[in-house]
Amino acid sequence: MAALPEFLGALAAAVVVFVITAAWRWWARDDRPRLQREVRAAAQAARVRADAAYPEGYELSEDEESEAWRGTGG
Repeated sequence: MAALPEFLGALAAAVVVFVITAAWRWWARDDRPRLQREVRAAAQAARVRADAAYPEGYELSEDEESEAWRGTGG
């Protein structure tokens, strides 16, 4: 009967290690490829909207350009 508490202690330690390992793997997962796809898709959608909004060869005026950059720090 003395082996049961030792077994339960070892089992609890193994569960703790498993949970910590699973949490670490979840936290450290690499989402960069998915994020890169999302950024590329957003940039492509912005290009499509810009192309649809302005005629071919259209150049922004200085005022329009400064308005577009206002608040971006650029």
